Amino acid sequence: MDEYLPIFIIFFIVVSIAAAALFYSTPLYAIFIVSGLFVFVASFVSIDLGLTIIIIAMMFSPEINVAEVPKRSVVIRIEDIFLIVVFFSWIVRMAIDKELGLLETTPINVPIFCFIGASLISSVRGALLGRVTFIKSIFFSLKYTEYFLLFFMICNHIRTRKQIKYYLGVFVLVFILTAIYGFSQIGSGRISTPFEGKSSEPATYGGYIIIVGMVILSCAWHVKGIFLQLFLGGCFLFSIPPFLHSLSRASYMGIIPAFFAFFFWTKKNKFFLVIAVMLAMVISVAFMPDFVKNRVKETFTGKEKPIAGQALKLEESATERIDSWNRILLNKWPKQPLLGHGPGSLFVDGQYVTFLAENGFVGLLFFVWIFMTLFKVCFDNMKLLKGDDLAQGITIGFASGMVGLLVHALTANTFILIRVMEPLWFLAGIVVSLPKVAQENVG
Repeated sequence: MDEYLPIFIIFFIVVSIAAAALFYSTPLYAIFIVSGLFVFVASFVSIDLGLTIIIIAMMFSPEINVAEVPKRSVVIRIEDIFLIVVFFSWIVRMAIDKELGLLETTPINVPIFCFIGASLISSVRGALLGRVTFIKSIFFSLKYTEYFLLFFMICNHIRTRKQIKYYLGVFVLVFILTAIYGFSQIGSGRISTPFEGKSSEPATYGGYIIIVGMVILSCAWHVKGIFLQLFLGGCFLFSIPPFLHSLSRASYMGIIPAFFAFFFWTKKNKFFLVIAVMLAMVISVAFMPDFVKNRVKETFTGKEKPIAGQALKLEESATERIDSWNRILLNKWPKQPLLGHGPGSLFVDGQYVTFLAENGFVGLLFFVWIFMTLFKVCFDNMKLLKGDDLAQGITIGFASGMVGLLVHALTANTFILIRVMEPLWFLAGIVVSLPKVAQENVG
């Protein structure tokens, strides 16, 4: 009976808080609290169930604004709450079951902790210097930390190949639903992700398609079974029309190098892949929709602006973006070059410039270290798991998607977008866990 006592206590606390939320909170906050408590109980019973809810909530959850900074809203989505709740439930389970490990050792742990430490120091320092409000800055630092918590949970939790297949299945389902939602918006404006709040974010939709879509495409190319291959390939092709209708130039820029990376790293059926790529290039040139061509062309219309000694015509938004980059790189960043002004202090369309301004050269250096280590893990997987079709599909797709997102981030704040980062770090946890799973199967 004593072993069930913690469960009874937790259940009593959950019911009490839910009752209080219903009676004393506004309807919206009551929904957030009660749904969070439901996820806590579900996760306590089964972490797989809790993580399944998170994958679904990545795309289909509402948001609330909790603060405002210039040109930048501080928002909380319901999956933020779910992730924290699932993590807390995981901690409680570890406290009860002593056999569960606290933190899986991975090659990425050290650069992640260095980045988190630098971000927190930058937040405190920026607040002390009056560059940024402490609460807002800490909030943005915690957003990065939140994504890493998901990564650690996945690495700790995944033990079997069956789990990996299950999570990929859930990702495919959500990917299909996201594409269907995208189709439903065609004709009513630019495509965006569900529940975006006051303003749509087409670049978020495009970033999600890049990272998840490349994994699905790669699995379609590598796994065995013609029907499974056709299904996965069809899922990816199904997402292309709404992706194009997003009119996100950052996403257009990202998907092209992602395809080239996939072509370069894929060894299976290379001859057929060459033919497929050539056909795709011919078809894309011949049948590229006019609205896509116009979207790209309009970038180079407008007033002339000197770029690298050459006069180029750029539209107003592109001109404003370059002006903001110059303002940050020439005026703001040199004043705080090492640790920056603090996360949340400045905003510019471009993740690398934003990192330099807010986290300084040190923060950007640790960020680069994280992704260099991730790529090394992928390359190691490609060599060590050469005969594992599923592992090859996941790893090559993930690495290709990362290439796409790194280019996407040139003109978008990709690595703070929850709907891009949560899939990225969930999949990163799977990729890092692949060698461990392979050893378990051999054992």
